[in-house]
Formats: sequence, C-alpha cells, structure tokens
Amino acid sequence: MINDARTYLALMMCSLQAGKPIDQETWTVLNAKNLTESSLVAGGYWNRDQVYLFFDGPDHVNRYLRSRGSVRVM
Repeated sequence: MINDARTYLALMMCSLQAGKPIDQETWTVLNAKNLTESSLVAGGYWNRDQVYLFFDGPDHVNRYLRSRGSVRVM
C-alpha cells in the first residue's frame, strides 16, 4: 500500500527509468489507509509525459477508482 507522495514519486522515477511508467490508464490512491467517508482522496497518475499529484472529494473521485486484483506471493 502506498500512503504518501514521496513513495509514489520514487516508484514512478524507477518505472520511468525502466521505460515503463505506471498509472497510464489508472491512478493510485496515496492515502488509502487513512481514508474516511468525508476525507479528501490524494492520488497520482501519469498523463502526457508528466506525473501528476492531486486531491479531491470522495464523491468526485469514486467514478475514477479502479479495483486491482490481489496477487498472492509465495
């Protein structure tokens, strides 16, 4: 789970160096473990060769949220 912009930006820099930017079609919630029904949602995404950080209300953000499947690691 990513809960802060610093971690997200570090992961984004590594992925850009590898030539595989993340969040091209989706975005990542950056404060997932601190969310409440009324809290602002912080997020990050990649668009037009730029990394974006943002925040918005849960009602507006809900239409963009995408669930990602869990992957079991053994």
